[in-house]
Amino acid sequence: MPRFDIVGQLGSLRRYARSLTRDSTEAEDLVHDALVRAYERRGTFRAGSNLRAWLLAIVHNAFIDGVRSRRSEAARVEQAGYLADSTSPAPQDHSV
Repeated sequence: MPRFDIVGQLGSLRRYARSLTRDSTEAEDLVHDALVRAYERRGTFRAGSNLRAWLLAIVHNAFIDGVRSRRSEAARVEQAGYLADSTSPAPQDHSV
C-alpha cells in the first residue's frame, strides 16, 4: 500500500474546492468528504501515480455528486408540492 502525503496536498484540495463551491464552509465539507472517499478507496490508487491528480479528481467527483443530489432533492420537493396541491379534503370532516 503506497504512503499518502495527504497533508502536503491539503492546500491544493482546499483551493480547488473553494473554486468549485465559492464558499469556504462548503469547500471544507467538500474536502472532508473527498478525503473520506479517498481513504475508503485507497486500494484503487496505483503506486507511482500522481496523488494530487487522483485527489483532485475525487474532489471534483464529490462536488458533481453533491450538485446532482441537490437537484434531485429539489425535484422531489417540487413534485411533492404538486401532489400536496392536488389532494382533496378528507370526507370525514363533512360527516362529523
